[in-house]
Amino acid sequence: MTERYRGGRICLWRALFFLWLASVALAFPQNQSSKSAPADAQPKFMIVGDSITHGADGDHTWRYRLWQWLTEQGYQPNFVGPYRGTHGPADPNSARPLPARFEGETQESYSNLEGIYASNVEADFQTSAHAAWWGRQAHQVKDWIKGWVQEHQPAYLLLLLGFNDLGWSVQGPEGLLGDMGVIIQSAREAKVDINVLVGNVMHRSFLEGRQDLVDNTNSYNSKLAETVPNWFRWESPISVVDVASNVNCRPEGCPHGYDGLHPNEMGEYYIAQAFARVLKSSFHFQGEDFRPPASVPARQLSIPGNFRVSAVDEGFFVEWDRMATARGYDIRMRQQGSTQWWSEEAVSPSTFVSYMTWVVEGETWEFQVRARGDNGAVSDRSSLISSTAHPKTAGGPSGIAVYPEGNGLRFSWDAVPRSDVNRYQVMILDQDVAGSYIEGHATKGTSHAISNLRSGHRYSTSIQTWVDLGNGRLAGGRPAGHRHARVGSGTPSASPKDLKVQNLSAVQILLEWPSVSDALGYAIYVRNINDGSNFKLDGSTTGTSYGVGFLFPGTWNFEFCVVSYNGNLETSRDSCVIPPPVYP
Repeated sequence: MTERYRGGRICLWRALFFLWLASVALAFPQNQSSKSAPADAQPKFMIVGDSITHGADGDHTWRYRLWQWLTEQGYQPNFVGPYRGTHGPADPNSARPLPARFEGETQESYSNLEGIYASNVEADFQTSAHAAWWGRQAHQVKDWIKGWVQEHQPAYLLLLLGFNDLGWSVQGPEGLLGDMGVIIQSAREAKVDINVLVGNVMHRSFLEGRQDLVDNTNSYNSKLAETVPNWFRWESPISVVDVASNVNCRPEGCPHGYDGLHPNEMGEYYIAQAFARVLKSSFHFQGEDFRPPASVPARQLSIPGNFRVSAVDEGFFVEWDRMATARGYDIRMRQQGSTQWWSEEAVSPSTFVSYMTWVVEGETWEFQVRARGDNGAVSDRSSLISSTAHPKTAGGPSGIAVYPEGNGLRFSWDAVPRSDVNRYQVMILDQDVAGSYIEGHATKGTSHAISNLRSGHRYSTSIQTWVDLGNGRLAGGRPAGHRHARVGSGTPSASPKDLKVQNLSAVQILLEWPSVSDALGYAIYVRNINDGSNFKLDGSTTGTSYGVGFLFPGTWNFEFCVVSYNGNLETSRDSCVIPPPVYP
């Protein structure tokens, strides 16, 4: 009796269990057409990322390609977040050169302009929002994500973060994984039933000396795939999106990028495809598979339009029309009459204006500009435009001296005799580290010491004068260059030996000598042997030859000495020569 009763209860529970399974099957129909949608036909997405997701001027972005696919499948996606648009060029105001700051001094900063989408992106998407920003790190997002989700209440959270954390050594793989866990937990605290798609980190083309980036990316992606299943919650499903395998951007090369990392138009399609696949396979989105096109049109470039140059108080102001398809611009300049370009480089900050301030009154300069596109593509250059300078700046000071001192350099100079001098900027450049930037130090006085430099490294040195133009405008003129100096070293071991002199004419000579191993350069002194005058510095060079002209009444009336230097530490004048008469 008892046994029969228990068996009846078992049969009853089995029947109830199969009825529940049937109800689940009815809730998720399996055979819908490609245009049908799940219960929510207007899904709300928040896409969180860095520059790979933000995009730049003229990009479609992978966000748009995903939106486009969802729309084609019959959905009405709503993309939400704190930002709109792509990453535009720097504000033109930020191109104005600024001096080195004093301790505690602030300077006005400018945000980048909002970027422009590609011209064929639908207006409905152009007004959409997102949570991606150039340079963004997961380490930063973990502190903001809860507020974003609370405010916008997305149903789906799509994350594509981590490259900047690993690339800039903000976090290692374990730290990045921990930050990603915090992001997901914080999002769930703001919306308990949020659906989460976590993209792994894309590779980039190999950077010299950065095998650690390759290894850390592989390590993080492996750890992410192993860990995400442990983060699954029935009320808040989560899946990994294998972007790294889907996009053709690897240490060996990056055909899907325009600069070795950031996606070109084809790369945008393949990132979107990776997310679309997971939306279908794990989140019950219906429709056709996402299929990237076989090819895309090349990004169009043209010569920047309306190119113009103005002489201003700072020197020259160069400007041209903003071009949506440009990845940046190159500018080159030279003094009129020269066959060599004084400067030929990318415009920085990346915008559509540029200043040239290292000029003096009456100089005429010539300028050209061109646009840069994907993977080194460039437009033709603009026509040559010239202008004559009438700056109100001041030149660098005279009487500069620099001495190695401990782990740094000590400078002194003569004051510039102008009442509007605001500060001096001592400028150094490490010549022994490739890709170094000029380092500037501000001071009000006529001496300054810089410490904590690399011992044994060779630094070029110069000093710039900054004046007050009024209305809060400061301008720096052409710096006064000075000698190279090696930190942590003393006077060179010897002056050049075997100094030779060649008469090029009766009033012009050429000096030549073998190099001295520990010399940073050489100073050339000259005196008239007939009037008893003292030696005077004629100039200096980092080479092993030097020419002197206008030696009246003849070269044989002068004595020349060459010394080795390290900054203003010089060897004795024991290597000297008097030219033989040209007309005996």
